[in-house]
Amino acid sequence: MATLHSSGKLLSEDTGSYEVTMQLVDLEARLKNLRASEAAYLSLMKRAVSVSDIVAVQAELSIVQGDIESFDAQRAALADQVAMANVSVTLSEPASPISDASSNFDLGRELSNALANLINVGRAVIVAVINIVVVAIPIAVLGGLFGSLLARGAAPLIAWFKKMVGGSRKGARRAARR
Repeated sequence: MATLHSSGKLLSEDTGSYEVTMQLVDLEARLKNLRASEAAYLSLMKRAVSVSDIVAVQAELSIVQGDIESFDAQRAALADQVAMANVSVTLSEPASPISDASSNFDLGRELSNALANLINVGRAVIVAVINIVVVAIPIAVLGGLFGSLLARGAAPLIAWFKKMVGGSRKGARRAARR
């Protein structure tokens, strides 16, 4: 690691470990107990007289010997892990600003995006024209008709009102002249 540190600028470092010593100690203790059990069963086997006793002791001895083989294989694998270490190193050169700016540029994709934007603008214009034709023109026509009807209906009232207001002023002027 010291040699790698001196070869360039260190950007990041990650060091990890996995402790297997306790597992190794545990397996060795279990193996010691299983070997003691194996010795006891072998002693019983020597003293067994009947076939049923021999078969029963042999069955238990077989289980214990299978466990011994399994734990012994696990112990050997852990012992190898204790002696082994993995080192993974990733080296890279810093990128230049020019390569960073141009690294994601794709002319085809940019042209495709521009064409998509043009289509979206055209679609928005078409939708606006449709809304004007469907909504604004009928409202303007109905407003003009309604205003015309109001003007025709209100014209006689306005004329009568003007006559009343205008007539009273003329009468007031005549009375003032006399």
